[in-house]
Amino acid sequence: MTRAICLLLAVTLPAAAFAKGKKGPGHRSWPLPALGRSASGQPEILFTFDDGPGGTLTAELLDTLAAHHVHAIFFLVGNRISGGKARARALIGRMVDEGHAVGNHTQNHRDLCRASQAGKVEDATGMDIVLFRAPFGVRCARLEEALDARHLAHIHWDIDPQEWKTHSGDLTQRRIISQIARLADDERAVVLAHDIHPETIQAIPAVLAWIGEENARRRAAGKNEIVILDPAAIAGEKLAPGVADAVAEAAGGARDFAPALLRRLVAPLGGVAAAQL
Repeated sequence: MTRAICLLLAVTLPAAAFAKGKKGPGHRSWPLPALGRSASGQPEILFTFDDGPGGTLTAELLDTLAAHHVHAIFFLVGNRISGGKARARALIGRMVDEGHAVGNHTQNHRDLCRASQAGKVEDATGMDIVLFRAPFGVRCARLEEALDARHLAHIHWDIDPQEWKTHSGDLTQRRIISQIARLADDERAVVLAHDIHPETIQAIPAVLAWIGEENARRRAAGKNEIVILDPAAIAGEKLAPGVADAVAEAAGGARDFAPALLRRLVAPLGGVAAAQL
């Protein structure tokens, strides 16, 4: 499923639907919100994790996500994968097998908008670009032009607990929970965290447990529950007109975008990043 999801997200996300990022010399901010408004009429969130794979920390996070039946997007850094790193490749294989999407976070996590990083995005990343997130969330004319030329969109974020800076798992979970709790029914948020920091691994189980408890309270009160978005749902939502109907017809009208259907749908389009890592 992941290979198909990566490709579909990359080629169909609208160019205007992105979120605020880091500012610096020559940098601009991405518009809010990261993936537009809620499609379900309920508060919606998508979990994303950057900078990995992070060895045992990533493995623990995958265990947590599996226990809660949650799928996420992992934006990977090339130098953690290249050079025959069997453990890293095994983790990526597990991500794919367990239904997560895999994205590109460049080869060396450098600022693509600084003059010293001039050149093609592919040259800077060292990987084929499918799903893409720029390090530091930078935005500049050069990067936008490179992405536009390849019909790619930057996948940004709305909620950033900055666990890499606070070094506190407790503060990380409180920041994520408090921002999710404030979402209105028509709002959607992309959560950013990093699977190379123990604070993330400490915080995410508590965040997911809180969502479960909060949804139970909302059900009891007749309120809309919080929806954790699946990358497959985002892919299906952003499919070109007519394609979604074709997939739905193949699924017997279920519109569940099953893994086999997604693979069959994109097979003629060629390989994607997950197959090349």
